[in-house]
Amino acid sequence: MFVSFNAGCAFLALNVVVTTKLWQTLQMRRFATENNPFGLAMKLFRQAERMAKVGGWELDLETKKVSWTDEVFRIHELPIGPALDLEEALSYYAPSFQPKIRQCVEEAIAKGTSFDEKFILRTAKGRRVWVRAKGQVESCNGKVAKVNGTFQDISERMEAVTWLERFFSMSLDMICVANEEGYFLQVSPSFTRVLGYSEEELLSKPFLSFVHPDDIEATLKEMETLNEGIPTVMFENRYLTADGEYKWLAWMSQPVTEDNLIFATARDITEQKKLFWMKDEFISVVSHELRTPITSVAGSLALLANGVVGELPKSAQQMVDIAHRNSQRLIRLINDILDVQKIEAGYPGTKLNSLDLGLLLEASLEAIQGFAEQRGVVCELHCPEETLWVEAESERLHQVMANLLSNAVKFSLEGGSVTVSLAKEGKTAKVSVQDQGMGIAPEFAPQVFQKFAQADSSNTRQLGGTGLGLYITKSIVERYKGIIAFDSTPGEGTTFSFVLPLSETPSRPLEN
Repeated sequence: MFVSFNAGCAFLALNVVVTTKLWQTLQMRRFATENNPFGLAMKLFRQAERMAKVGGWELDLETKKVSWTDEVFRIHELPIGPALDLEEALSYYAPSFQPKIRQCVEEAIAKGTSFDEKFILRTAKGRRVWVRAKGQVESCNGKVAKVNGTFQDISERMEAVTWLERFFSMSLDMICVANEEGYFLQVSPSFTRVLGYSEEELLSKPFLSFVHPDDIEATLKEMETLNEGIPTVMFENRYLTADGEYKWLAWMSQPVTEDNLIFATARDITEQKKLFWMKDEFISVVSHELRTPITSVAGSLALLANGVVGELPKSAQQMVDIAHRNSQRLIRLINDILDVQKIEAGYPGTKLNSLDLGLLLEASLEAIQGFAEQRGVVCELHCPEETLWVEAESERLHQVMANLLSNAVKFSLEGGSVTVSLAKEGKTAKVSVQDQGMGIAPEFAPQVFQKFAQADSSNTRQLGGTGLGLYITKSIVERYKGIIAFDSTPGEGTTFSFVLPLSETPSRPLEN
């Protein structure tokens, strides 16, 4: 008896369920002291009962009396006492729930079934409490004699659910909970508003069935990333609407691997896409139309500046030099604008390859060496012995390093140094570019990665630049599911760092 009693208590602690037989046993053993096994078990049982806010109840059909364990009295905020009349026990429930309670008990008696329902009661002190009542019948000589079960205070849980449902219903964004098998478990009303389906339609099909055929492969790859526990920063795909059209959605997702769930928000960006396409088409046409004549003008000015057509008067030489520098800057601006246009339009780019990041950094430093020597700056590279591979496009990563290195050299003082470091951090590779320059003013820090961002100082303006380099750099890094950040101390220098997910070692060597 002692072994089965303790087993019952363990079951209570693990499953927050009080079995009727266990409760009856405890009622019979109330006289036991804590100096014997039953007394100790009683103490442990009561502690578990209070911690779980769960107790037991029993309705005697002959006497119409309801017996409660101590915890059920506490939930009702009543002093622990004798059994109550059935009507007195029912009086604590909200009037709207009383018919439902009677129906549950009557059906259980008539059909021999169990029930599991949630109700609202008013305690003796007038407090509103959500409770969960589970019941089953107990027969004697083939006739139902008692109905008994468990009773639990679930107010905290229901309050959390209420707030979650309120948040779901009020949010303008599309909020959902999905499982790793590819089904929505819950969606906010915004899904119905944007896509035109009912909630039942959205929950009944795999969400891939709504995805545009051209976006399924990318969506599956994103799901694989989520299943590995990596959140989605920004992912875009097209969803089929009830009227047969497709809408662009931008997703941010957070996996909860221990529960096999994915929490996500989506936003309809269809109109933004249309505006981007119109703007990008205009910029593309203008930029392409400008680049050819500007390149021709820049070439002619270079010939004049270098004296190919003869020596120019000093005043004319100065004017030609200024015009040549400005034409070069204009060409850089046009090229950067075209890069931005490609990035924001979701340019397909070339196929991603596994790149040896260390070799790529070496090549990037070699490319910047001439500019560094001209500025009197020393560049250093620190790489681990282990080869770190990433999935990316070689040309775009070179562009990232060119932007970071040129900025580091440009803003370094003569005689300073620029240090490039590569390190492995978990499942990512971290690249850092550190300079000993003037640093970034705190008030300018929030604007660093914005378009056309340049610190408002004459020295900065004199160093040139289009103000698009870091915006392009951030966009490229995020395209490869990376993160970029910086740390700066005015007067001491700045360190820009970005991390990229590591890829598997390729089966054959690949050139960067």
